[in-house]
Amino acid sequence: MKLYYLSGAVVPSTKANPIHVMKMCQAFARQPDTDVSLFVKSGRDDPDFIRNYYQIQPCFHLLTSPVSPGRLISLFRWIRSVSAYLAKSGFPDVFYGRHPLALFSVCPCSIPFVFEAHRPAVSGLEKWLYKKLFRKETLLGIVVISKALKVRYHRDYPWLSDAQIFTAPDGADVIDSPAAADLPEPKRPEALQAGYVGSVGPGRGIELIVELSKILPDIDFHIIGGLRQQTGRIQDTCPVNLHVHEFMPPAQIPSILHHLDILLAPYQDKVYVAGGHETSSWMSPMKIFEYLASGRPIIASDLPALREILTSEENALLVSPRNVDGWTKALRRLQNDPVLRTRIGQQGLDLLKEKYTWDKRAESLRHWMKGRLSVFRTG
Repeated sequence: MKLYYLSGAVVPSTKANPIHVMKMCQAFARQPDTDVSLFVKSGRDDPDFIRNYYQIQPCFHLLTSPVSPGRLISLFRWIRSVSAYLAKSGFPDVFYGRHPLALFSVCPCSIPFVFEAHRPAVSGLEKWLYKKLFRKETLLGIVVISKALKVRYHRDYPWLSDAQIFTAPDGADVIDSPAAADLPEPKRPEALQAGYVGSVGPGRGIELIVELSKILPDIDFHIIGGLRQQTGRIQDTCPVNLHVHEFMPPAQIPSILHHLDILLAPYQDKVYVAGGHETSSWMSPMKIFEYLASGRPIIASDLPALREILTSEENALLVSPRNVDGWTKALRRLQNDPVLRTRIGQQGLDLLKEKYTWDKRAESLRHWMKGRLSVFRTG
């Protein structure tokens, strides 16, 4: 299978979208007889640097176009670079992407395409574009990241069959030998280390972590992620046992997680991503899967979207995001019971290996796409 992944992402960056895209292209390229080309925008034409930044093997073609001032100019230059590559290297069996305008631009090629969705359409323009895109005869199907999002897409686009909407939660790699990286702040040797890694935007529960660090002064807390101005604002409210670190490159995260004893995912009832979109009902956070891959115990918010992946008392402890006392008790429980920490962490790692590695995600998607291609080609 020849697959062209059309991504509007800018690499490298501090955002989660490019991590997902790079990891999936690597996983697709590891599948038998699968040739992958990824089209991205980048501020530097240095594929080796980009691959090292994301800890990616050179197993797929990485095509970059320069980032231009203005979104439309940047998009048109990117589309032009894709067109030039098509003229030179020929057409794929499938176009794949998360960028609806990019997929719309290749519809005249009459090549089947797959759209991956991480949220519903929100604006009037998006809703119009999605409806146009999903009525194209070349649409193979839509990949969604949660069961709840599949229900929403069936509601919004009732003409799509069940076979056309495929649910594939996010994933993570199992890292046997993570790149060397330590917690940048000194830590107390006798203290338990609890940490959160990821965006510090609205709905991530940063305020809850600050509150917990004040209630539990004998535990060291770490918040890892965010830009300097964001981490500075958090640091202003911190007790001495809460350490706030700026964003770290993705390649360093597995090692950082191994230096923590407990991992926190205190998502709130409303979670917002870039652009102000609220995603708590259908999110599938990569953070959860990276946490599972570390083999460390997780305390996470008891939300329907997270219960699609996690089972309380089995591979995580789930607590209401508003229940500060419940979070305090969960931390104390893991602090006082190293056997429980080991059991929950190992069962989380076992779950990831069984169902949620990037390779398993790519394998299931490739199998689904091959089935959809057979239907497409036989009319």
